[in-house]
Amino acid sequence: TPTPDPELPEGIPDRAAFLRWEVSQKELWLGQQFEAQLYLFVNRRLDLRSNVSLGDINLEGFWVQDRGQRGRTSRRVVHMGGESFTRMELQHYQLFATRSGTLSLPEVSAEFRIGRGFGNRQSIDRSVPAEPITVKPLPTQGRPKQFGGAVGKVTLQLNTDRSRIDVGEGVQLTVVTRIEGQIRKVPEVQLPEMPDFKVHPPTSDVNEAKQGSKVIGSRRQSWLL
Repeated sequence: TPTPDPELPEGIPDRAAFLRWEVSQKELWLGQQFEAQLYLFVNRRLDLRSNVSLGDINLEGFWVQDRGQRGRTSRRVVHMGGESFTRMELQHYQLFATRSGTLSLPEVSAEFRIGRGFGNRQSIDRSVPAEPITVKPLPTQGRPKQFGGAVGKVTLQLNTDRSRIDVGEGVQLTVVTRIEGQIRKVPEVQLPEMPDFKVHPPTSDVNEAKQGSKVIGSRRQSWLL
């Protein structure tokens, strides 16, 4: 890790290359999802001459959805403090804090080679300091008894496969629960007493998918009535 240069512009720890965590939020509620991306910045006057070897990334305290890395395909030129850098995404995570308090994205080290012109290569290592994240506990006032810790926008959709039936015929009732967050934290829907129907045991199907910058969870429950 280079010694800090007092003459460096603010926000640039090294003129040649450096790592940086970038997060969508630094203060959030327990269970609220956010994005964390680890970037490598290389001065435009230099070339990256090798793959980047990352050290251990310990994300203890977070439930992790790894969104992979785009590497060289994510290159973007940025300007800071009179210098131009090529920014490359090394890691991309969707994270959910599993406990409240002050958590941290860890310090991470990386090794790679840079050079200028033909045949001029230099092996260097860089590290990024830990990034603190403040996680607020969820309020207890007004909390439902069955609350499982789900945080995010929730919608319910109900439909039947027909609107008219004869006595003795069945109808399929389907309820879809959707959340911008962790569906496993949302309790299953329980039907109320339905004395006019015989209710068969439900089937249940759970799915999680990435949509834009969010993880979307859904649960489809179906009953034959």
